[in-house]
Amino acid sequence: MTSRGCAEEAFWALYATCYDALARLQSYRVMHQRVIDQLDLKSGLEVLDAGCGTGNLLATLLARQPGVQAAGLDFSPAMLRLTRRKASTASVQVHNLNETFPYPPASFDAITCVNVIYTLPDPVAVLSEFRRVLRPGGRVVLVTPLPGFSPATILADQVRRARTTAAWMEILVHIPHVVAIMLLNAIIQWRGVQGSYHFVDRATVEAWARAADLNLVATEVVYAKQGLLAVLSRDD
Repeated sequence: MTSRGCAEEAFWALYATCYDALARLQSYRVMHQRVIDQLDLKSGLEVLDAGCGTGNLLATLLARQPGVQAAGLDFSPAMLRLTRRKASTASVQVHNLNETFPYPPASFDAITCVNVIYTLPDPVAVLSEFRRVLRPGGRVVLVTPLPGFSPATILADQVRRARTTAAWMEILVHIPHVVAIMLLNAIIQWRGVQGSYHFVDRATVEAWARAADLNLVATEVVYAKQGLLAVLSRDD
C-alpha cells in the first residue's frame, strides 16, 4: 500500500471510532431511508453496498426486509468490524473500490453507495465497475456531497429538529463524538477545496453516469440539503 493509501486507511480508521454518532442525526437517518425507498425491496433481492462503512445502511435495509441477500465492500477493516456486528447476515469483505470488484459480471440487482464516491480518484471507473457487476434492469442509488458541503449546516439542522428534552439530551450525550465528526468533516471539506475529493452537482453526476454507460433516472437533495441522491440504471 502506498503512503497515501496508508494515510487514507488511518483517517477512516479514526473516523470509525466516532462515525456512528452520525446515526443519531435525523437527516442522516432520513437519507438512508430515502436510499432504501429507491430499491424494490423483496426477499431474494441481491444488493451490494459499495463502501458500506460501519454498516448502518446494511442494518437498516435488512431490518426492513430480512430476506434481502446483502453484501458490502469497504477498505477499512476497522469499519467492517462494526458492520459484522450490526448486519451479521450480510456478506462483507475488505476491498478497495478503486480496484476490480471481487464478483463476476451481473451479480447484483442493485448497488448502493452513500457518501463514498466523492473520495475516489476516478468516479467514472468506479461507476463502470458498478455497471459490470449490475444485472440488466438493475439500478445504482448513490449519495454524494454537493458543492459547498457544510458539516456545520448538518449539525444546525439537528439542533433545529430538537424539540423535546430527550432530543436535547441525545445531542448533549454525544457532543464529544459529534465534535470529532465535525472536525473530521472539516478535513473532508478542505480536501474538497484542494481538489482531492469531488463535491459535484447534478450535471457532473449525469456526465459520470453517461461515461459509464448508465442512465440518470432521478435526483433529489438530502442530508440537510448537503448531499445529492442520484438513481442510475443499467437498461440493456
